[in-house]
Amino acid sequence: MKAFAPLKRPIVARLWTALAVFTTGDELYRVALVWLAVEIVGRQAGYLSAAQSACMLLGAAFGGTLVAGASQQRAMSIFLAVGAVCALVPPVAWGLGYPSFVALLVPAISISLMRAQLEPTIQGHLPLLVSDRDELFATNGLIDGVRRMARITGPIFAAALAAVIAVHNLFVVYAMALLFAAYLLLRVG
Repeated sequence: MKAFAPLKRPIVARLWTALAVFTTGDELYRVALVWLAVEIVGRQAGYLSAAQSACMLLGAAFGGTLVAGASQQRAMSIFLAVGAVCALVPPVAWGLGYPSFVALLVPAISISLMRAQLEPTIQGHLPLLVSDRDELFATNGLIDGVRRMARITGPIFAAALAAVIAVHNLFVVYAMALLFAAYLLLRVG
């Protein structure tokens, strides 16, 4: 069980938990976004995915300067908090009776830009938390594993929650997950 040894360290356990919450919520968000986009624009929902991919590319190419010289925990928490605020646009629009493609485009673009910054920041932060080479490999494996696990659990949670709440309210669940992950990241130390 050498692969799970890094979780004995509270700092790594908090980071892993934050990532488990964030990535599971992220997959839940992706499902909800597609469901609502198809409901609003039908077959043209693919344009939303194209916009997200373009934003991820731009964010990854030009966004490194956003976190240069900043506290990485604080930067990660700010990215998550901004993503949480943007995730609330669709439920607010639906609540006001104005469901629209634009109400989905705002979080799609902003959350894609946030994700493009967050993931490299997390990877860059790991060597600061774990100095032992073997433990760093194990920690990287845990981080990758939690992302893979989220690809399974996120859609399952989305389907289960959609059975009891409106699909647009899945964005509220996602926003709460982001805020909780931001809180945990601030406590990483």
